[in-house]
Amino acid sequence: MIEYSHLSLPLTEADCFMRALEKRHINRTGISTNICHYLLELEGKFDVATFKQKLNTNNEILWLASLDTYKAHPLSLPVWKTRRTVSEIPVA
Repeated sequence: MIEYSHLSLPLTEADCFMRALEKRHINRTGISTNICHYLLELEGKFDVATFKQKLNTNNEILWLASLDTYKAHPLSLPVWKTRRTVSEIPVA
């Protein structure tokens, strides 16, 4: 696990719009989510252990994985906030 210093950034209007869509429409159907999924199509031999190790030692990727939305109370504006620690990014 990597520990990050505290960061808090207001969500943009686009972030708030996507968050509202996710709460009202996307999560209800269960068909899709507002999460990026990457599918890599590769030719030849691929070493999963090496890929997983490089992914989970990349500070920028781990920092992005540490971001989450937070609201102090129901009427407050949401902010992007970093979690103090990030566990390993799963690779399947």
